[in-house]
Amino acid sequence: MGLASGVRAPASSGGTWRRSAIRYALGIAALACLGAGGAPPVVAILASAELRADGIDAFRQSLHALGLIDGRNLNLEYVAGEGDYGRLSAMAADLAKRRVAVIIAISLPAARAAQAATSSVPILFVAGADPVATKLVASLNRPGGNVTGVTNMLGELGPKRLEIILELVPDAKRLGLVSNPTNQNAESHARSVIAAANAAGREVIVRNAKGEDDIVRAIADFAALGVGAVLVADDPVFTAKHETLVESAARFKLPAIYYAATFVEHGGLISYGPRSGQSFPLLAGYVARILKGAKPADLPVHRPTAFDLVVNLKTARALGLAVPSAILYRADAVIE
Repeated sequence: MGLASGVRAPASSGGTWRRSAIRYALGIAALACLGAGGAPPVVAILASAELRADGIDAFRQSLHALGLIDGRNLNLEYVAGEGDYGRLSAMAADLAKRRVAVIIAISLPAARAAQAATSSVPILFVAGADPVATKLVASLNRPGGNVTGVTNMLGELGPKRLEIILELVPDAKRLGLVSNPTNQNAESHARSVIAAANAAGREVIVRNAKGEDDIVRAIADFAALGVGAVLVADDPVFTAKHETLVESAARFKLPAIYYAATFVEHGGLISYGPRSGQSFPLLAGYVARILKGAKPADLPVHRPTAFDLVVNLKTARALGLAVPSAILYRADAVIE
């Protein structure tokens, strides 16, 4: 119980949770939302690419802390397009047809697929793109419709990442940008990076990548073209294939900046982006409120409040780079 048959999802790590009045109340509220036959409401995670097991478990634990227990008063399901964004429409349509209680859409492609599939099932997104510009919501404070969630501002941070990598590799006159063209935010994110680079007197070469082989070819191409540093645009495929990106950059001795600390933890040079784990408690809280009757139209879109700069000194040494003291001073984490 808790996960639909045939649906892959990591097992819960369990843990002991403190009982509280609010948790009890939310648990009772969820029980009040039982469907036909007394079945618990289904909360479905729709992801563009494979999610890390610890991410799903963190979300499950955030729900548990509010008295929403997978397999008891709520069933958590997980489906992923595994990098093939064309599959998302059919997956979203199936969830809408089954009238699950809430769809958690991870990434802009998943959110757009869910939005196209239903105007009635509540949708909570986590996406790096501007949700107003991409028409997910009417405004951040009053989303309207059946969609709200968390914007990680990853696209907006592209010029900032450019600034950081140029601070680390000031002689880089030509920069490479790895982008996934099947993500609806790819064009706008590339434009913002190119504009910032041009203003700094730099050239940007964009290479598209939709899978592992594309990533390897893109990095090899950058090396052949004399690129001095690489930026990786945010995309679920790149998150899932973080090891391939990191290993390829190391093989060709290319400094690269990423949008999430997980890349640096696995040997990447440097990253700048929203602090990991901020989204899970927010999403869990919104699930609880929706199960009690709240409407997504009235729940404001959250923006991250903490950002992390993470540096891997071991990788910097392997690349022959001296990390400026100004970067080390600002860094939230330094990996030796």
